[in-house]
Amino acid sequence: MFRQFVDEDEQVLTAAYLGKMGFLFATDSFGCVTDRRVATIRSGSFGELLYQDGYLDEINSTVVHQPAIWMLYVVFGLYVLLALSVASPFFVFEPLFAMFVFAVLLVPGLLIPRFYYRLVKSGLVTVIREGVSVYMFADRQRLAKANEMLRTISSYRERRVARLHAR
Repeated sequence: MFRQFVDEDEQVLTAAYLGKMGFLFATDSFGCVTDRRVATIRSGSFGELLYQDGYLDEINSTVVHQPAIWMLYVVFGLYVLLALSVASPFFVFEPLFAMFVFAVLLVPGLLIPRFYYRLVKSGLVTVIREGVSVYMFADRQRLAKANEMLRTISSYRERRVARLHAR
């Protein structure tokens, strides 16, 4: 996928699928590190494609973001309160039916983390000197892959800068 954007003599060190953002019209995120640059492709619905890259020796800083999990607990807690408020009128007349209604309402609540993490993303940002920052959003479970890319970026950036200063 990245080969069409990089030079033939450029070596791809690592490339990975990092996740999906959104629901109906979702966007997929891919990241790549070559021996010269860091790149990302976002592939959206209806053929949308966004490619960003920056040279390793031009990177000023990097940012890894992982959102706090407390907001997920708040959203789930509010959902449980909603389910209780719907089931509570039945507790007076038929407690077993009320518990059944509450249980049935909790089942869709198990999908809340999936929906939450489709909208709230972790990710890696490389800030390029006097250029466009390269954003790679990642699913929470794929953040380890983004961290691996960060280590590769840092390692090859140091080598590249040392080589350029040696000239």
